Amino acid sequence: MTNYERPDERYPINWNRLRHYIFHRDGYRCQICGRKSDLVCHHIKYLAHGGSSSPDNLITICKYCHNKIHNKE
Repeated sequence: MTNYERPDERYPINWNRLRHYIFHRDGYRCQICGRKSDLVCHHIKYLAHGGSSSPDNLITICKYCHNKIHNKE
């Protein structure tokens, strides 16, 4: 197991596969702005707030929208 496959103990062992499934499900586009690059898999309800890594709590967004969300812009 590498850190890339499981970046944090809170993430499931299949995190890399799961995030690629979410990218595919969402059409490899940011679900906020439509960008097709610099994509990340975002927890809608944060893990720290009791969210899970289930597909219904994950969304594809770009790193720019991700930063806006986390900076509450």
